[in-house]
Amino acid sequence: MNTIRVEHSGHIKRISLNRPEKRNAIS
Repeated sequence: MNTIRVEHSGHIKRISLNRPEKRNAIS
């Protein structure tokens, strides 16, 4: 499982590339 940290609104969210369903968290 590759997890990338995305900095959004000063908050760092870990988005699991394994779950494209959660790509909404990136927006």
